[in-house]
Amino acid sequence: MEVNGTKTITNCVSENIVIASPHSELVVSGIVNGKITVQADTSLVLSGILNGDLQIDKNGVAVINGVLHANQIVLQGALKIFGIVECKSGVPEKAALMPGCIVNGIQH
Repeated sequence: MEVNGTKTITNCVSENIVIASPHSELVVSGIVNGKITVQADTSLVLSGILNGDLQIDKNGVAVINGVLHANQIVLQGALKIFGIVECKSGVPEKAALMPGCIVNGIQH
């Protein structure tokens, strides 16, 4: 699925998602089973659950308020974590871990 503009997912979606055109925003309050790619000048607000990898390209922004279960996070843009993240390959050092967030079982 390609997101152009503003889109909100409140149900369960099982496919890979690319947030494509500049100034587009995806808000997830439901469940996504698949990879999300946040391209340049786009944003993701995850308040629900993502079961899949996360890729944030240069100048892309993602905010995790909910739960992320990933094998890999590719971070070239900005990532703020307020919620819970479990990532098998670890969370990039560049990610902003906000007070109270839980990353791989450790509360910060």
